[in-house]
Amino acid sequence: MRKNNFGKAGLAIVTVILMIAACKKPAVNKISPLPQPECGTAWVGLADTGYITFALQHNIRLAPIFSYNGTQTADINTWLSFFLLAQQRGAKLRICPIPVTLSEYLDDRHAAAEMAMLNNFMQLMQTAGVKPCEIILDIEGVNPAKYCDSLIQFALGSTAARDTLLANALSIAGRDSAIAIYNAFVSQCHSAGWKVGATTLNQIAIEGVNDINIERVLGIPITGINWDFVTYQAYRTSTFQVAASLGFPNPTSYFVYKFAKQAQLHYGANGGLDIGIMGVTPNPNLGYPLFSDWQSDVDATRAAGLNPDLVAGFRMETARAPITTAPSDSSLFFSQLESSQAPAAPADDNSTDDYFSAYQSADTRLGPLLPQ
Repeated sequence: MRKNNFGKAGLAIVTVILMIAACKKPAVNKISPLPQPECGTAWVGLADTGYITFALQHNIRLAPIFSYNGTQTADINTWLSFFLLAQQRGAKLRICPIPVTLSEYLDDRHAAAEMAMLNNFMQLMQTAGVKPCEIILDIEGVNPAKYCDSLIQFALGSTAARDTLLANALSIAGRDSAIAIYNAFVSQCHSAGWKVGATTLNQIAIEGVNDINIERVLGIPITGINWDFVTYQAYRTSTFQVAASLGFPNPTSYFVYKFAKQAQLHYGANGGLDIGIMGVTPNPNLGYPLFSDWQSDVDATRAAGLNPDLVAGFRMETARAPITTAPSDSSLFFSQLESSQAPAAPADDNSTDDYFSAYQSADTRLGPLLPQ
């Protein structure tokens, strides 16, 4: 048996090899994050912790929406716990508390009371340890169904509808006061590290840049506020009942595409849309006839070039409204629908053009009638 004898040279070589090995970092298996779906946010109305897992699995943001009456109820404590758990697990949040005041939704007439209540809620979250993320205000006016219908009736020539709309509009001074109150709230949130956005009716998007006629008669303060982002509620499903009653065909996904372009016109890269199923109870008149209809709406937002994080699916997380060919797994609503190339823009359709024309007509005629 021959004895191995490396000598000094051999020993030096071994020493160098060991030193190099000691300096090498252990191999790390890098996990690539999932690409964000075309629809990157999901509205949720229940503090179900399963949604947190759902959001992490699909790389989407959660937008919890709930009422707040100014007191720390058991329901509010449940939501606070939900926010804390979501943040601990790394889920993205866009929180939407709706103050319960004299208005169905946020509006201009009750700005002082509503912003005071929201300030109170912000303090609750800070005390609970919720870290600054995003808050979104649902600004739809006192009675959106009533006043949106009045806009259509006014466009058709109704003087009663005209009077209803003008009676709901604040003076210029009154509106400016409401805008100042909203901006003060936004500024306070920004100072605390929060981003602040708004979601509002699609009729507001139809206005021209810096045009506030429809905002004023609906009691909706949007223009002039220092938002970080704004999303318009382009629920194509919400038009189905009206179209059917008039004998018109349902708007196609061009409806979503056209509103996406309006969102960009008003807010550029910070403009987005809420899309999906309008309503949270099973109603065949409020849902998509086919799953492919949902897909085409999502594709329309991508064709328009919207930021996926600002495309929010309303209550799609549970697929509550019936869809004739609904997938068995509702998570497919947030699957990776994108292809290697952006989809083509949908073809124009008359129903969407008529929808825009009616509100544009009302907008134009309102200008000289509004109080100063």
